[in-house]
Amino acid sequence: VMTALIMTFYPSFSDSGGIETVAKQLPEQLRGLIGDPSDYKSLDGFIASQIYDIRMTLLIIIMTLVLASGMSLKDEETGDMRTLLATSISRAKLFWQKFLAGVIIISTINLVATAGTYLGILSLGEDAPHQLIWQLFILSTLFGVATFSIPYSIGVATGKRAITMFVGLFVAVGSYMITTFASAVEWIEYIEKVSIMHYFDTTSIREGQINSADITILLLIILVSLLVSLGVFRKRDIS
Repeated sequence: VMTALIMTFYPSFSDSGGIETVAKQLPEQLRGLIGDPSDYKSLDGFIASQIYDIRMTLLIIIMTLVLASGMSLKDEETGDMRTLLATSISRAKLFWQKFLAGVIIISTINLVATAGTYLGILSLGEDAPHQLIWQLFILSTLFGVATFSIPYSIGVATGKRAITMFVGLFVAVGSYMITTFASAVEWIEYIEKVSIMHYFDTTSIREGQINSADITILLLIILVSLLVSLGVFRKRDIS
């Protein structure tokens, strides 16, 4: 629904110079909040920047933090974890099943967003940029799994909601602030690579390809987080 609704604003933004006026009136440090005004002029740029680069990243970060904390901590807090582990199911199997459930939910959310994008384009009578949309879907899903993996791994490894939420919020809010202001604040630009949002690069997709280095970094974040967490989870006491 959100993506379909956003698409309905495309004609207004592409045909007027209002967004350039707004951008000029904003302090340079805040212009990252609305993106590059030139992106509003083309359908590809509008989809990549206004739907995925700005709104989907925020939605995914918030959603994955809530999802990860629930899936990694709820069973232990209610005592159901000890009951599950008293059966024949192994800790590793339980770990991977919960992770896979999270991946399915994240993929479904991104599919719904993709469907909404197509619906919005259809309502405008425009030709859909299929390659762009599906490459954005792949990158958005992978980004979602990476942002899910960090708090999920911490929750499973520690069993502590306070630690999980603190680290999750630190990564989420810190990444968003760093990436948003990096283009305007020189010293932040030097540390932007520590932001997970740095690897959600829609610019290369608009140019017709996915940045393989970004994909590699996101996959490494997922793999390292999960393997370290699983190693700790196998050995720790379940309260």
